[in-house]
Amino acid sequence: HSAAYAMISYRTAYLKAHDPVEFMTALLSSEMGNTDKLVVYLEEVKRMGLAVLPPDVNASQAAFTAVDDRTIRCGLGVIKNVGLGAIDSIIRARETVGRFQSIAALCREADLRLVNRKVCESLIKSGACDSMGCSRAALLARLDQAMEEATNLQKDRRRGQMTFFETLTPADASGGAAVPSPLRDWPESQKLAFEKTLLGFYVSGHPLARYAQTIRTLSTATSQQLLQMEDGATVTVGGMLTKVKHTTTKKSNEQMAVCVLEDLEGDVEVLVFPKMFPQLAPALKLNAVVFVEGRVALRDDRPRLVAQQVVPLEQGASRLAQALELVLRTPGMERQLLERLKEILARFQGSVPVYFRLELPGEGSMQLRLAEGFRVEPRPELLDELGQLLGWEAIVLKRQLARPRLDKPLERVLG
Repeated sequence: HSAAYAMISYRTAYLKAHDPVEFMTALLSSEMGNTDKLVVYLEEVKRMGLAVLPPDVNASQAAFTAVDDRTIRCGLGVIKNVGLGAIDSIIRARETVGRFQSIAALCREADLRLVNRKVCESLIKSGACDSMGCSRAALLARLDQAMEEATNLQKDRRRGQMTFFETLTPADASGGAAVPSPLRDWPESQKLAFEKTLLGFYVSGHPLARYAQTIRTLSTATSQQLLQMEDGATVTVGGMLTKVKHTTTKKSNEQMAVCVLEDLEGDVEVLVFPKMFPQLAPALKLNAVVFVEGRVALRDDRPRLVAQQVVPLEQGASRLAQALELVLRTPGMERQLLERLKEILARFQGSVPVYFRLELPGEGSMQLRLAEGFRVEPRPELLDELGQLLGWEAIVLKRQLARPRLDKPLERVLG
């Protein structure tokens, strides 16, 4: 038994190392019905430096496909409300007439008994029709008229009748080419919300992308890492509250809340029990980006987070961090860099101490604490400036105060 698993591990590791696109494409296709696993595998794909393209009626098959040695295309089968019969009809029509230049062309050529309005709406909202050259809002606004015209046309075809427009070439026929529409497209947040609803994950972007560095810096775990945590462990997870449900306990009829916190790797259910509800309720707002500090509760192999603190993103650094550490490498560390650091730190004065960790070639590292006058308030603006100057990997927000090896040795340099 162990030998068999060892052989499988060896072979799959070999394939992942030598044929990463083909291996990950097969892996994704094998889990198309399991959104939780798809999210994990898609994160791994990105970590490997591979690109994932959204589903496309003009390019996708039913399952995931390898485009080239660095790119994977999502299959139409990942879109909710789009069945295999509809997908087969779309692919057959595409192979017969070529690319669909408009939503009207798709409705005209696909079998509307399979590719109905709900299917077309799901294709548009998931981004699978973006290659038609119109905004998603414009495509959806055109859909009802396109379906009505195509329905009448297909009825005539089944009766053996031919209309005037069918004698024209596709380029000349009405609706054969995309017509730019002045209709304003949906905001990015709405487009991403539709993608998440219909695909179960984000492809064209992520609403947390702009907060990614702050979330990674302050979080002690991700939603996926909770699976490896011990029951009762205390962690901090940053993300967006995608569900907030206020309810009452059965026994005492006290108020509590059940929420879903979504981070960059997945989501986790958050429980706010009656004891903490009055204190935490003001921060429990739908689509709010927050840090939840709490206790891991394992049940049925699916972890939950029992909230002890909910901190809005903009207050995360100042309320959670107890020290700011900057990693500096002595080669190339010039006075100009130190002067720039002094200027940045002086603009964000606060109560959090600042440490330098000097990386010394061949000698390890040395931690140095700056003078009391260089304590800061680690607001997102400060972290952004430091990230641009030093690189985000050089910024470490400490949850516990460290004991430095040397105290205030840089006062003469910075003060």
